Amino acid sequence: MRFNELAWAGMLFYYRSAGDKRYSSVMSDSGFLQRLRSAPAEMPPREFEDKVILGLINLGLINLENYDLLLGHMMAEKLLKRVVELADLVTALKGLTLAECNLDDADTMQAINRTYATLYVEGLWITGVSKIAHLLNEKLFPPLSPNIAMHFEIMDQTSDLKPWLKTMQKEIREAGSDFHSRGFTHDPAVFLSQKLGYAAAGYTKPMVKFADEYYWLRHTDGMSIPPVWIPSFS
Repeated sequence: MRFNELAWAGMLFYYRSAGDKRYSSVMSDSGFLQRLRSAPAEMPPREFEDKVILGLINLGLINLENYDLLLGHMMAEKLLKRVVELADLVTALKGLTLAECNLDDADTMQAINRTYATLYVEGLWITGVSKIAHLLNEKLFPPLSPNIAMHFEIMDQTSDLKPWLKTMQKEIREAGSDFHSRGFTHDPAVFLSQKLGYAAAGYTKPMVKFADEYYWLRHTDGMSIPPVWIPSFS
């Protein structure tokens, strides 16, 4: 992927999602993220439910089934328990990024698989699982939308994640390399976040999220990125 394609997708997604407000709300809350990553056992389930389940994942109380999952099945409490189980692993993976990690290393891939698999609870599909994993390390774990999950045949905790992660890694590396080949010396994620207003909101949107947005627009909206009528950028 060329950086131009990633930048176009980032801009189109920004307007398509009205500024990605749900994502920005939780990612700009650095205090919440720090507590989730370092002291999940101390986090009130209601706060996790409001900010992650109802906010980011958007599993609202739209029907009796969701109401039962949230309250009767204590989804927030169960998920926080799973995050606590992952505390040591989250610490070990801190600082690891998808762009730089070796997905052919058995220990690395095992750690990634364990993270996603541990977060499965009743009523939460892979998309919700991936968003919570993303909160634990936003530069390593890509979020996953339903159409992308179907495209890569990822259905549950038994699915092979490696082809999807390899593809995301390839796209991120190519976009970053193209960005730097054009004479830019700083981080492409910082550049895009500044241009699209995410830095002003208090956070840097990571490359794994920009890459997911590109695939979301391609496979969900069926868009050409950049639009076919745009003159070529060389």
